[in-house]
Amino acid sequence: MFNRSRRNKSSKDRLGNCLNGINYAIEKEQNLIYIMAFVVVVLGLAVVLKVNTSEILALVITSGLTFCLELVNTAIEAVTDLAYSRENDLAKISKDSAGASVFIMTVITIITVLIIFIPKIIELI
Repeated sequence: MFNRSRRNKSSKDRLGNCLNGINYAIEKEQNLIYIMAFVVVVLGLAVVLKVNTSEILALVITSGLTFCLELVNTAIEAVTDLAYSRENDLAKISKDSAGASVFIMTVITIITVLIIFIPKIIELI
């Protein structure tokens, strides 16, 4: 049963809930798997191309924000589906807006990756 009181939950329980949310999103949202694969490739390239610490930080932050927004998008979609069993214009706006935030952050992440990697790749050529 759903327990509204957070005071009685231990840190271990809260962490478990967080991990459950991540697992649910990974199972239900294929985009999250793509994001995770992208992050692994980008960080691997960062090591190979000897990217400096501040550039790695920019890559981690933008990639992490994309991942987080995908989790928020998944939560908004789940709550919207719970609230509206039939098609609804406001539900569509809610889902579309949440999806748009992920798209915008993905574009920002890709631009960041290109800004950092293109000069490094040109140096190797």
